[in-house]
Amino acid sequence: DSKSGFANVSQLTFGEYTVLHARDLATGEDHVVLAGRMRAFAVLEDGTILYARDKEGGAFGSELHLFNPATGEDRLLAKVDYLVEEIAAGGGRVVVSAHRDWSLPSLYALSLADLGLTPLVDTPFVEAHPSLQGDRLFFSSNYGGVYAAYCYDFNSGKTFRLTENGYAASPVLDEETGQIYYV
Repeated sequence: DSKSGFANVSQLTFGEYTVLHARDLATGEDHVVLAGRMRAFAVLEDGTILYARDKEGGAFGSELHLFNPATGEDRLLAKVDYLVEEIAAGGGRVVVSAHRDWSLPSLYALSLADLGLTPLVDTPFVEAHPSLQGDRLFFSSNYGGVYAAYCYDFNSGKTFRLTENGYAASPVLDEETGQIYYV
């Protein structure tokens, strides 16, 4: 969304911010959960929301926050020197697509216990659009100059290419049918 009150003259003090909604699919009821400078978020298994926002004051990196919709508590967990672009959570794991200044996004496991980032897939190429399902991490990358869908297997530590032709991004597995869906 956009609103006024930002420190610029080029856009007449207007700037962008994120509005996170929750929608009940059964009733269609929609309500705002959180609004602010969010770059990425994931709903954790306990219903809390892990989100990343850019560090304040122009410093490179992200602030990681944990928001509890039930209580309204918004807690700063850590400030990291990585810009967190995307967050995926599921099966007790949290994975972020993040990068240091002047580099491209890679995939890291985020430990909520110590807030450490462990590289999973780290190459000179873009690794983005993470999706966790079971012991597999689905993602997109532009290895060889073409975006394709890939899978990282947590058990073997190996990465597999899933698509061969043209652009393929944001892969998600339908475990019931075994089909991969992608843009």
